Amino acid sequence: MTDAHELQIEINRAIKDLRESYRETVETMLALKNRMNVLELRAIENGDETSIERERLTLAAESLDRFVDSVIHDIVKAWKRHDRMRRQCELLGFEPPSMKALKMVCEENEQLAKDLLCYSLGRLRQVKSI
Repeated sequence: MTDAHELQIEINRAIKDLRESYRETVETMLALKNRMNVLELRAIENGDETSIERERLTLAAESLDRFVDSVIHDIVKAWKRHDRMRRQCELLGFEPPSMKALKMVCEENEQLAKDLLCYSLGRLRQVKSI
């Protein structure tokens, strides 16, 4: 197997991994968001600042923050992987169309990470105002 062929396989694997990561991130975020919405409603209904729901909401918000941090960490790793493969392509004089696809998938995942960060920061402000 040639170096270019092996690199093509690695690029395709990276694209597949990032698409799967995107799907899992969206699913996890929806679950966290739904859980936090339920807890927030319970805390508001109880009107008790020391309620169990309020404590659970705080824990859920902390879970969201950790999750967002891990998504950001993963996209940084994805861009490093992309850059390494781009350099390998340049060294081999190999310009596969899949590198453009990999870049696009990295950009989509990065945008998702940015959106999650904005949501997380917005939730932080919202929770503090309850």
